[in-house]
Amino acid sequence: MDSATHNMRIALHGRRTGGRDPDWEAAGAFYTRATTMGWLATADSGGGRLWDTSDAEDDPEEGIIASYEVSLGHRLPTHEPLSIIPFMACAFDATHRLGKVCLDGADITLPLHAMRKPESSSFPRQHAVASLLATAQWYERPSSTEKVPVVYRLAMSDSSDQSDITPWLLELQQEVAEFIPDPAPHRLAAGEQSAAGTCALVEWSAELIGWTAAVFAEAARQNCASESATLTIYRAPHEGRSMTRTSL
Repeated sequence: MDSATHNMRIALHGRRTGGRDPDWEAAGAFYTRATTMGWLATADSGGGRLWDTSDAEDDPEEGIIASYEVSLGHRLPTHEPLSIIPFMACAFDATHRLGKVCLDGADITLPLHAMRKPESSSFPRQHAVASLLATAQWYERPSSTEKVPVVYRLAMSDSSDQSDITPWLLELQQEVAEFIPDPAPHRLAAGEQSAAGTCALVEWSAELIGWTAAVFAEAARQNCASESATLTIYRAPHEGRSMTRTSL
């Protein structure tokens, strides 16, 4: 099995709104934050942490303010959701440590193969889903709070994957994200199958983006055959302002 199927990647899109701290670079900031929080495995920790290795780049290409990659190093236990919430929070904290930023969106690669038993895509993960739903209570807001509109696209790595995650998303009982999928799947230029739509979140934050990505990972893990998927999620543009990524 390709070890890349155990990797999670995040590319953060946005713009810097403050000066750049010359004493920090992305890899060092991410490593320091992750080890401080007990998320990154080190020689001293014996590997008993969320990630085994990490890599990061600051401003790797136009429109991307930073990118990060970590290796899970093992298949995910059935009772644990994908650790994308702390990964996303750590990525944003590290990027913000380099200098203030305004986050417009993210591309998040989800290692679906690491969430499955060999030769199986449908073994039960009810406890992982239940954990996500319990976590959702932390982000819930009064019903009067105005939600933040976002747009998303989940692209499958297997171009022949015709799976539909829409019913699974709509049946999920939670008050944090309201999913409004497009009625038909999309075909990308490279041939990948994708699901797209809009979503109303109770807030626009790194943690809640991570929670939403973990939900998409569970939906894809249960309903799709692809070994990985990439979630692109962007805050919807304000009226009169175009989106940063017009392809979404």
